[in-house]
Amino acid sequence: MSGYHVGRWIRPIHPGTKEGEIPSEMTLIDDQWLAPFDVIEIGLDKPLRNPHHPEDWLIDPNSMWRRASYVSKGYLPKLCDGLGDLWGKSSAASRRVPVGYVPQMTVPSTLRLAAPTAPCVVRGFIEDRMDGRGPRVRVRLEISHDGVIHAFDVKDLAFLAHHAIEEQVLQYGHFQRRFVEPGKVGFCLSLTPPYNEHQYKIAAAIIETP
Repeated sequence: MSGYHVGRWIRPIHPGTKEGEIPSEMTLIDDQWLAPFDVIEIGLDKPLRNPHHPEDWLIDPNSMWRRASYVSKGYLPKLCDGLGDLWGKSSAASRRVPVGYVPQMTVPSTLRLAAPTAPCVVRGFIEDRMDGRGPRVRVRLEISHDGVIHAFDVKDLAFLAHHAIEEQVLQYGHFQRRFVEPGKVGFCLSLTPPYNEHQYKIAAAIIETP
């Protein structure tokens, strides 16, 4: 990545959308959708200084995004962080942490690009809703680390579609994909904003390399 320096992670937040999501039209550059390993230049406004989501930055909604370059997928291991504690060292924190956990971290963070150091698995299954609205398909990434199995809800629509996970779960009742080779996959892991006094673990992206 000649000419670029990899700094700390940020989470772009759009000031004009309900939950800060980036409108899809902003990610269409020169008639091509943005993809992992694209290097882009975006206009930032200011950090939100949210103690529960310290990486959040408001973008300038009037700025044009520009695809400046790209890196090869072989660069993935160099971009990845260590696993850290994956937000919690006990089984009680396998899926979520209480509000207040993040500000008390030595280095507060809710976002990391991690590479597994041991085999891990994505599981799809049918789950009954507690609100009586009937069953739904749930997909989770499970990472075993320091004696705890951390479970991240998978939110990567491209990964879900590529492997037709919902269709397979509905047809066969389950789905499983294991990752066993270091350097072949990276996980963009995150905590949600506070909800019902907790922050939940999600896998925002699962990046597979050949």
